[in-house]
Amino acid sequence: MDEGEDYEEDYEEDFEENYKSFEEIYENHKMFRRETNSKFHVVYSKQGDFPQTYVELIFKPLIVILRKILPNNSELLNPVPKVDVRDLFHVMDELRNTATKNVENSINKKSLNTLIKFLEQEFDKIYKAREIMLRDGKVSFSMLWVFYIPNSEVFYQCDKSGVKLGGIISSVTYNGSQYFIIYINVINYDGIGFKHCTIIRTINYFRGEKSFTEFTELSVILSSFINISNFKRDVIESGKRFFSCYSGTNKYMNYEGLLYLGEEKIRVNGRVMIDLKTFATMNPKHDMGNDRLPDKNQIELNHKNGIYLKRNELFNENNYFLATGFVYGFSFALKKWGKFEVSKLTPIKFKVDAFDELVIPERKKELLKGLVNYYRPRNNTTTIGDSLDPIPDKGNGCIILCHGSPGTGKTLTAECVAESLKRPLWVLDAHELGMDPVTLEDNLSKTLEIGYTWNAILLLDEADIYLERRSTSDLKRNMMVCVFLRLLEYYKGILFLTTNRGKNFDDAIRSRISLFLHYPTLSKDDKLNIWKNFVRRANLSLEVNEQLIEHELNGREIRNIFHISRMIADSREEELTTSLIIDIINEYKSGLNKLDTS
Repeated sequence: MDEGEDYEEDYEEDFEENYKSFEEIYENHKMFRRETNSKFHVVYSKQGDFPQTYVELIFKPLIVILRKILPNNSELLNPVPKVDVRDLFHVMDELRNTATKNVENSINKKSLNTLIKFLEQEFDKIYKAREIMLRDGKVSFSMLWVFYIPNSEVFYQCDKSGVKLGGIISSVTYNGSQYFIIYINVINYDGIGFKHCTIIRTINYFRGEKSFTEFTELSVILSSFINISNFKRDVIESGKRFFSCYSGTNKYMNYEGLLYLGEEKIRVNGRVMIDLKTFATMNPKHDMGNDRLPDKNQIELNHKNGIYLKRNELFNENNYFLATGFVYGFSFALKKWGKFEVSKLTPIKFKVDAFDELVIPERKKELLKGLVNYYRPRNNTTTIGDSLDPIPDKGNGCIILCHGSPGTGKTLTAECVAESLKRPLWVLDAHELGMDPVTLEDNLSKTLEIGYTWNAILLLDEADIYLERRSTSDLKRNMMVCVFLRLLEYYKGILFLTTNRGKNFDDAIRSRISLFLHYPTLSKDDKLNIWKNFVRRANLSLEVNEQLIEHELNGREIRNIFHISRMIADSREEELTTSLIIDIINEYKSGLNKLDTS
């Protein structure tokens, strides 16, 4: 009989001994090693309250078999691997199938069957406990490893928002620790492509048993334990929106939720631009984790290792399910960069009839419409400006100066143009851009570049400091005007400038302006149209009469008074009437007069 057969026989004799269950061994031993003349040893150990059992493999053919079944188990690469039996628990069916069909050598087959027989004895209590927990829908901490296994589909909660997202378990860690750590495969975006990455969720040690289906008790829920039809559909829909936000061009969206930046959370209700690359550029110190922009070497490595998803395999529900729940961008309402919850993003409903409500002379409105139509997307990409200036990239923008009294429609004009073109309106003021030449150049150059990238309509409100004629007595402001002129010269987009003054403009500024629009004090007809627009927009049957238009009010004041009147009527559960509006107007003017005379 050769050495291999003696080895086998010795083990078979040993195997007939009455094995203690490892629970009993743990009570009396911190480390117990059962060695026989076998092809594997059994090692029992106890670290704190967490028992562990290992199989130390001696017989090389047995190691080869297990390497095929557990290709990602790094322990099997060692000369004498010590494998956690819990890793073998999840491949018992494969072990049995291999022993039945794929092992021809009798010694190897006997060795594998001996291992299987031992494991079945060791797992007997585990099988029984598993059935009870499946029946009751609860799990103990020590049994988490039985259910949370690689390739399982799970739902997890976002740390910041609490929103439920989907993923696939890639691995777990639980040895000798009061934490059960779950590594989850998800799909993220880094400015270059969609990629596979790993997030970590931890279940802290708990006594007794916890429900399989409660996020308040377990931070990760197995999809097999809940009714997932509607739940999964919502996750997939959110993932689909995530892919849409980062596919192709930057996405201009509506958002109602929280903006996140570091520990800061701010409520937002308005329009946002989704743009990860520009976020990273403008916030270089922000820790973006898996979302950070990779360098050239990392990009090559990601492609080489298959981290990036292939373009022809992007858009399917399996990928949508794995998408993370945040995108990066800019809030136009808050004028802040941050992260937005994908589930709170919705398409923008543009006011296609915005120009109809703009109360300015029809001649000016036609001029603006002509400019708007020119800047709409067209098949012919050649622009008129390309052929007019001998210097490349110079003088191709459209700079519109709106000047006149407050509340006469200057800002509304820019809003209507942006709405008609379905582009963002980015409102700026001098304090944001800076009050010294160096700061102005840095901020304005970045703003113009980003605005052009986003196809945004820029509105620089109350731009007087950059428009007034230079003088020998204020060198600092002279330098600011020079910076403003130079950057304006090369801007290719649409920029609105507003001012309440119409005089003392610098001559060089005048030559940079594409179109001057003057907004005189509102006439009675203008006020009549403004009142009618508000009434129509509110779907009211209120008749606009002479009593309303005889008061000296500008457009902004009319809007504020109408808004307050509606609020008061609603609080009284009454219809809005002309008499109520007149009362509000009189109260407003009385208070304003007292303010002026005080």
